[in-house]
Amino acid sequence: MAERSVNTSQLGSLGRPFIVAVITDRDVATAAETMRQALSDGADAFEVNLPTLSGASPASLAALLGAAPAPAYTSCRRRAFMTAYGLAEAEMPDWPDDERMERQLALVAAGSVAIDIELDTFDPRPAPPPGSAAAEAFASSPGEPAEVTWSPTAIERQREVAATARSLGAQALFSCHTGRPQAVDGLLRIADAAVARGADLLKIVTPCRDRADLLAVLSATTRLAAELSIPFTLVGAGAAGGVTRIAGAAFGSAWLLGRPAGAAYGFAGQPLVGDLRRVVRLLVPASSNATPSGQPGSAPG
Repeated sequence: MAERSVNTSQLGSLGRPFIVAVITDRDVATAAETMRQALSDGADAFEVNLPTLSGASPASLAALLGAAPAPAYTSCRRRAFMTAYGLAEAEMPDWPDDERMERQLALVAAGSVAIDIELDTFDPRPAPPPGSAAAEAFASSPGEPAEVTWSPTAIERQREVAATARSLGAQALFSCHTGRPQAVDGLLRIADAAVARGADLLKIVTPCRDRADLLAVLSATTRLAAELSIPFTLVGAGAAGGVTRIAGAAFGSAWLLGRPAGAAYGFAGQPLVGDLRRVVRLLVPASSNATPSGQPGSAPG
């Protein structure tokens, strides 16, 4: 295996809460500049979206990850999902799940510290594209969460990908965009599934239509902070869940996702990185006292 970059701190070892800047630029040079600006604004790590950089060569992508000024990991979502960042579906690559995982694994040697594995990888069960009328209707209908498979074959393959990532020196970040609001027990079930499949970290995004949904998300966040063995972030999507993107760390989320200032593309619902840094300073004034569980230590109240 090629020698890895020096920027290989694992996400799970970062002080909590940490801020992840989501990189959605269309070329490597712009992505590198966005990283530098986001770092200056207070980012602790980066999520690099590979579909937006589909025109970049493997060497240039490796250079981007290897030179990242803070720990960087990859995500490689399906083309329809990328419309959430203001991108046209037709402009995004239509990579099958095998290729999406392979592309992420190939960048671990360059310095990527983690790969993102959706809980329906190898058995796609996505919700409708975010922001669409179909997505709104889906969120209003009761039922099982999207982006989760219970296929034994798919689950075993997910475990194999996670194990491969770890064997190469990276972590496995399992993710789920539920598409439908979930009760506390449903969110805990998703978390248990991720752990059973080999997750080192977990991200769940679930719609919040109203205050009742928001209460479920905050209650689940508190439960997971007390019971889950791995770092996680739980995000409530939609206007009613906006507070979770800002104050989720106060309830136990290990990291917050932010939009870099000035980026041409990005999810409007994500707070700016600089705003998140100011919020974190208020939420955890003595961040050096944060415990491994992500809960405040002896910081003054």
